[in-house]
Amino acid sequence: MKDQRGFSLVEVMIVSAILLSSATGMMALHKQMIDMQLIRFYSDIAVRLAVEKIEDLHDFQSKYGKFGLHGKTSYSQISDNRGGVLPAGKVAIQPSGQSGKTLIFERQWKVFEDPLSASKNVVVTISWQGINAKKQHFSMSSELVPISPHRHIHLTDNYSIPR
Repeated sequence: MKDQRGFSLVEVMIVSAILLSSATGMMALHKQMIDMQLIRFYSDIAVRLAVEKIEDLHDFQSKYGKFGLHGKTSYSQISDNRGGVLPAGKVAIQPSGQSGKTLIFERQWKVFEDPLSASKNVVVTISWQGINAKKQHFSMSSELVPISPHRHIHLTDNYSIPR
C-alpha cells in the first residue's frame, strides 16, 4: 500500500460541519448586533423627541392668559397633550443618509397638577414600532413651576450683593 497524503472524506465532512456551525453562530451574533444598534438608534431619537417637548413646555412666556409672548403657550394652558409649540401626535423622522425611509414616532404627554405647590409634573411618552413590530415606549418626566424662565433670569440678573 502506498503512503497516501491528504484528508479522508470523513475528516473533510467533520471540518465542514464545524465551520458551518461556527458560521451560523457568527451570523446569529451579527444579526443580534444589528438589532441592538437599531434599538439604540430608535431609543436615541425617542429621547431627543421627549427632551424637545419638555424644553418646549418649560419655555412658556407667562403664567396666565391664552398666549404669552411670541404666540407661546402660557403656563395655565399646559395640560394633557396641550401646550407648547410642538404638537402631540405622530412625528415623522427622516434619518440622514437614508433617502426614502421615514420613521414614525408618536409623542404624547400627561400633566399632573400639584395644588399645594402649584407645580405641574409632565410625563412625555414617545412610542414607536420596534424590531419585529413590537410597540416600544420611552417616558421622561419633568417638573414645571409657574415662574416664566425670562422672569427668573431677570430677577437673577438684577440681584446685587452688598459690599
